[in-house]
Amino acid sequence: MIDRWDGRMGFPGGTADEGESLLEALEREIKEEIGIQVCIPKVHEIASHEWKIGTHFYGMEVNEMEFMHIYYHILNNFARSILLHAYQEEDRSRFLSETTGIKIVPIVSHNGKGIDHFVSNAFAGSAREDLHILLREVLELEYPFLQ
Repeated sequence: MIDRWDGRMGFPGGTADEGESLLEALEREIKEEIGIQVCIPKVHEIASHEWKIGTHFYGMEVNEMEFMHIYYHILNNFARSILLHAYQEEDRSRFLSETTGIKIVPIVSHNGKGIDHFVSNAFAGSAREDLHILLREVLELEYPFLQ
């Protein structure tokens, strides 16, 4: 998940430009917000919602090595972007324009800490619902707060 400029947490995303497919928009938004290239053949739709607008929640299953590679690149891109924005006003990448950091979601629970406390944070749009769907239906985890 990401920390957004408005203080809430959410998943990377945005709107599709005119003539752009949902997967093309997903690919562009992920690149803009967290600086990585997604592997479209590995992307699967998890949920769609009619909220204030229609939203679509996608996931990409990765193994541990792929996760570490992605996580390294996200951290590296954040550091690079901070330097570019601080020292080069000509940076027009839009990277980090809406994102202030990343969150690793704790999927363990211990004495009211971890995931139990994490879900009490402020979430953007349908992000809390999407997180619940991910935990319950994709990862097949059961917590009392998911009932």
